[in-house]
Amino acid sequence: MNQSGVLGDFPWVELPTDSSDIPAIMRRLSAHVIGLTAVNVSWDSGRMVPTREQEQHGWRRVGELAVSPVIDAALASNWPTSCCQGGRYDEWYFFRELSGPMKLEGFCNWCRSLANAADLAFPGGVDLHAQLDRYRPDIVIGDGAAVFVISPHRMIVDLLRADGEV
Repeated sequence: MNQSGVLGDFPWVELPTDSSDIPAIMRRLSAHVIGLTAVNVSWDSGRMVPTREQEQHGWRRVGELAVSPVIDAALASNWPTSCCQGGRYDEWYFFRELSGPMKLEGFCNWCRSLANAADLAFPGGVDLHAQLDRYRPDIVIGDGAAVFVISPHRMIVDLLRADGEV
């Protein structure tokens, strides 16, 4: 069953992990992610290190974070996932423009619903609302307790909510 809500001015939707995953969401949202750049915030609960082949295709590291090239249709339809748990505990922030160094923490690793995100705003936790407000991503896609999508663009969340299962 899908769950949805709003975190500040960021609508969100959660989809069950048994009926969706990040690559399926990327294919469904391809028209919305093409032209954006992705920043990996969590890769199987750790940090992604681009492979040599990915680096040859424009992937890079900015500080501790892996950054994609500008997303095209081919990349959107073949999105990388960590292999240890089939992409679970991966999280991506998507931006039209990157605004310099970022300190982003993954929400997916906390195994919580976004409905309870405020419970994690403590020292050593993750203040997701503050992080979203500070960096203003166009889209966030992650896989933890559920597959989730967060975006200030309500139409993106509404599209997935209307689809039911992706």
